[in-house]
Amino acid sequence: MLGSAVGTAVYQPEFSNLPPSSADLLGTLARSSFPTEPSFLPPFKPIGFTDAACFSIGRAAAAEVVQIGPITGSAVPQLNDRVRKRGKTTLLTHGVITAIGAYENRGSILSNQFEVTVDSNLSTEWSNSGDSGSLVVRKLSGEVVGLHCGGTGGTYGYASDIETTAAELGISLFWPIPQVSSISPFQCNSQGGDQVDIDGIGFQLASAVSFGGVAALSFEVQSDQRIVAIVPPGNGVATAIVNAPGGSSDPLISASIAYF
Repeated sequence: MLGSAVGTAVYQPEFSNLPPSSADLLGTLARSSFPTEPSFLPPFKPIGFTDAACFSIGRAAAAEVVQIGPITGSAVPQLNDRVRKRGKTTLLTHGVITAIGAYENRGSILSNQFEVTVDSNLSTEWSNSGDSGSLVVRKLSGEVVGLHCGGTGGTYGYASDIETTAAELGISLFWPIPQVSSISPFQCNSQGGDQVDIDGIGFQLASAVSFGGVAALSFEVQSDQRIVAIVPPGNGVATAIVNAPGGSSDPLISASIAYF
């Protein structure tokens, strides 16, 4: 459970009665979404779309699911889709989407949900306590269709449509390709050592920064949109390249520095 308090530390695996380990820290809670305001229409219960939360990532990560592999995209869930998930409790399980609609969750009504029934030929159960938050992935294509949020007795489970969930949380499931839009100051000493601000997008978890093919002496990712770097020695004009999980910034449209 991630909770709902912004700034809460998120660990994996979860700790119980033991003190948390700094080695298990993933990041901090950024946003959450769950309907709590009663509706003006009968049965006057809160109505919404998802029971979900997202957190920042403060260490290396890969866009894949353990035992399932890389994620190829997202898709709208369809009846009879064969799906998989990797839950904390049940590990890898297999199921089939058997219904789409609205379901009650902790006293609230969630729309854009779907039901998954276990594929008994491949799994003994679909879900169990502790599996909430698992991505539901279309078996053949590797596309994410939902976020598992609950179930009953292991045989059935319910999930929120992934595209609605992402929109509610204001996130994207996939790493953006870095883009370098500006560098300040853009004039730097040829002996290196100047500090510059690199602005753009897609910088989260950047793994390398270079100028004209030469690695920066050091750099710090301050946000998804800014990196502070120390430029290496060089001559002439040097294009800045940022490498991150989404790929490498395009040198043809990337900003440059000019050595003097």
